[in-house]
Amino acid sequence: MKLKKCVFIAVVVSFLISCIYIETPLPVKAEPTEAGITIQQESSAIKKYSDYLDSTAAFAKNDVKIDAKNYTAKDAEVTEKILDGISAVAWTNEDGSLTYNVDISETGLYSLEVSYYALEGRESAVQIGVLVDGDYPFDEAKNIRLTRMFVDDGEIRSDGVGNEFAPEQKEIFGWQKKYLSNSDGDYKKEYLFFLAEGKHTLTVELHNEPVAFESFTFGAPSEETLSYEDYANALDGENYVGEPIVIEGESAFLKSDNSLVAKSDNSDPSVNPCNSFYNKINYIGGNWKNVGDTLVWKVDVKESAWYKIGFHVRQNTVLNGLCYRSMQIDEKTLFAEMETIPFGYDSGWYFTELQTGDGEETLVYLDAGEHEISMTVTLGEMTDVSRELSDVVYNLGELYRDMVRITGEDPDDNRSYDLFNQIPELEDELKNNIAIIERLATQIETLTGSKGGTSVATMRAMTEVMDQMIEYSYQAHQYVQNFYSNYSSIGALVFEMRSMPIDLDAIYLMEPSDDFSSLSSNFWEKLKHSVSRFLASFVVDYSSISGKNDTNGEELQLWVNWGLDQSRVLNSLIESSFTQETGINVSVKVTNATVAQAILSGNGPDMVLNMSRSEPVNLAMRGALYDLTKFSDYEDVEKRFMSGATIPFEFGEGVYALPDTQSFYVLFYRTDIFEELDLYVPKTWDEFLAVSAVIQRNNMSVGIPYTQITQTSQINTGSGALSIFPTILNQYGGEMYNESHTEITFEDATTINAFNFWTKLYTDYSFPVTYDFYNRFRVGTMPMGIQLYTMYNTIDVLAPEIEGRWSMAEIPGMLSENGEINNSQVGGSTGCVILNDSDNIDGAWEFLKWWTREDIQYRFTSNVESILGATARVATSNIQAMQKLSWSKQDLTTLNKAWETVEEMAEIPGGYYVPRAIDQCFWNIIYNDKTTNDVLAEWKESVDEEIAEMRNAYQLDE
Repeated sequence: MKLKKCVFIAVVVSFLISCIYIETPLPVKAEPTEAGITIQQESSAIKKYSDYLDSTAAFAKNDVKIDAKNYTAKDAEVTEKILDGISAVAWTNEDGSLTYNVDISETGLYSLEVSYYALEGRESAVQIGVLVDGDYPFDEAKNIRLTRMFVDDGEIRSDGVGNEFAPEQKEIFGWQKKYLSNSDGDYKKEYLFFLAEGKHTLTVELHNEPVAFESFTFGAPSEETLSYEDYANALDGENYVGEPIVIEGESAFLKSDNSLVAKSDNSDPSVNPCNSFYNKINYIGGNWKNVGDTLVWKVDVKESAWYKIGFHVRQNTVLNGLCYRSMQIDEKTLFAEMETIPFGYDSGWYFTELQTGDGEETLVYLDAGEHEISMTVTLGEMTDVSRELSDVVYNLGELYRDMVRITGEDPDDNRSYDLFNQIPELEDELKNNIAIIERLATQIETLTGSKGGTSVATMRAMTEVMDQMIEYSYQAHQYVQNFYSNYSSIGALVFEMRSMPIDLDAIYLMEPSDDFSSLSSNFWEKLKHSVSRFLASFVVDYSSISGKNDTNGEELQLWVNWGLDQSRVLNSLIESSFTQETGINVSVKVTNATVAQAILSGNGPDMVLNMSRSEPVNLAMRGALYDLTKFSDYEDVEKRFMSGATIPFEFGEGVYALPDTQSFYVLFYRTDIFEELDLYVPKTWDEFLAVSAVIQRNNMSVGIPYTQITQTSQINTGSGALSIFPTILNQYGGEMYNESHTEITFEDATTINAFNFWTKLYTDYSFPVTYDFYNRFRVGTMPMGIQLYTMYNTIDVLAPEIEGRWSMAEIPGMLSENGEINNSQVGGSTGCVILNDSDNIDGAWEFLKWWTREDIQYRFTSNVESILGATARVATSNIQAMQKLSWSKQDLTTLNKAWETVEEMAEIPGGYYVPRAIDQCFWNIIYNDKTTNDVLAEWKESVDEEIAEMRNAYQLDE
């Protein structure tokens, strides 16, 4: 009997403990001070376009044109202007709205065409929002992009050795007409707006880039495109004779983005032109992968005739998948097959032709004369799959956050969390997402014509985890980590699915009887080419990318530690700009050798770019670098940078480097999660910790930057880029070194307090030390974090499913007694230097001035982006160059405010030891439970000894 009572009591106690443990944490609101900024919640009534379009309304038949100058209300700075002979309203402040009255004579669905002229700006897309009768008709109407136009600026360039690369891109300005459509390619056709008969208002908002508008036209939606059979029958009996025409891909004369540049490939002799020894421009592609990217070619047709269209392409990215393009001739889609031209996977170059869905040959009839052929990236048959899968990924992210709020990110396998009772809708949501993913996987298999494949395998791995969670519901928490892992994979798949890269060597217009296979290189041609390339590897110096120019001037030696793409961009700028302006040749060498090694060998350069932050001072104290303040115009050059940007490069009375890059921190946050938890953007550290507490109570985390030192190169980047401690010390009003820069301040009360605050973020507040910010921010389990601003482009480009659901702000600061917030910070930077041994100091100074100039910094980073993509954007130190890069107005405003708070920290002889000391102090406090005072005192002695040793060795105190 006693045993039964004991068992009963144990069961009851166990049940009560379980109930206490599994209580769902509720969102807790953190109250902001006056400094805090509340996130405004938006109306939940706004639908996605796919739901909005669910209407039985008929297409409208009549057009309603609205003169852009006839606005009835304005909240914007606009002026009337004549552009290319057309009267328009010019809108330059990138903000506000214009409202128009619209009389609709018939109820129906209307497209909306905009006649616009992109004005000079930052070369990014114009972004507008559209409201009808004061509301967004659907969610996607908040942000619609209008493209710009770019052309090659000059001829193909050479690096002097024999390698070619594309000209820079320049924007051209003119009128364009565009039906408003989805910028991400989520829908095949333009947006349709339902308007009932009667009076309405149209409000246009401007979010980014200056623009002029001529008109807005609510019109009849485009009709279904003719089938090929109908198109061919309409022109039956015409001439079938025509001279073959080859349109080289690299000859595209008009582009919708400045990243669409021609490239070189010498892997296949059938790609024209091809050279075994040097890279010759012979195709276009690479970055031609984003929905809406358009290339336009001109072609001169000698005789009116029927032609079949062929392509010499390479699609070696989407394994077992298809990439799509749409084609227009003279701005018209002649038949339906031109709307979605598929290009299958192959490891090399191949020929294909425009065909019907059944594989039948198609022909186009072209009149004699000049024509324009355009090809645009489209998701094609993957449009609906991509959109639905993107929605699934976002839903799965919300489910994961719901589960993590209960289990944490590392659930205890031995505890029962009872997830399905804690989250009543969990089972239904899992089943719903399983069904959608399975349907989409089957659809992909049908489209590609093959079972399985990497995309389908990724999707089905996700459904297997969800199936297991349903089947073993009481152990569902044991699958949470697998859920996250597969979620990350399927999230990456969405990005890959929206990327449609193909490389295009040429478009062929040929007689119907011609055979494309005759154009392919045969076995012997490929063998000969391979042997020639092998021999070239023994004689070509790949580290040198410069040749001699036809000048009689002197030559400077320049070292860079970059990839070949960036180096070739630099060399092209040098030859087209610097050498032309000064008559001085520059030999660019790609090397990872140190300057110290160069000096010892007696074979050093004149200049070095992008030198790590701590190196200039360490070389300057050895007498290896030239003092730039000796130049009479130094002070004028220094004005190109933020105040104090040269502090890390100062030694004694001199400055030994100019900053060529400068990075700093911003606060990233998920606006959707902040809305969900009723949070605000923190301005002070107290607010930051209050917001963090709410986030953590919901079993999510917050990110503070910290990099454990594992190699010498990290030490050389400086303390400010490794952790946020120097920034906190700055905000406390402290300094890292004493006034004479002979000792570290580890025993000062201010430094101790700042170090205590920093380490308590990890000990008392349990912030993670190591984490993958990008992935955790993307899924939402780390909805707030401080990171270098360069993270912006990574999130913007690689996480499309959270577009519009995140933002940036300045980092938090310390609130003083007088109510002011000190949110200053220490940045990270690199410098460009002149070696003392240079035989042409004045010429080297001319080069450094040229390199840090606004136009050169802008051209360099723009060209690098055009080749490597937006994630390769350079963190330029030139203030004006930064303003010209393709940021949105809102983001640029935030970045400028954050940049202005940077207060650089000095680098001193022996200072390379400081990052190591901070690192060791941190780990001893975090993991060895040592006190801050003791560990700082211990390492102060070591650092001071190192500083003293360096000063004594180089007689700096004499």
